[in-house]
Amino acid sequence: MDVNIYPNPSNGSFNIQFGQTYQTVNVIICNVTGEIIMKSAHNSVATIPMEIEQAQGLYFIEIKTDNSEQVFLKLVCE
Repeated sequence: MDVNIYPNPSNGSFNIQFGQTYQTVNVIICNVTGEIIMKSAHNSVATIPMEIEQAQGLYFIEIKTDNSEQVFLKLVCE
């Protein structure tokens, strides 16, 4: 899966950009302790604007698509 998160580091607002349009995308964002801070589902997307309203730090983003592709990414919030 071709996916990019920008800007990274971020001030809390960021975009998840895909190399193609996916019919279904599920996003789970966790903090460093593994606590899920956000879950979202999106339909027919190539770019997803996101915002984390949490403290500064490192976050882990899990992305799953409709065709069972899965990727894990890191995001730094300053």
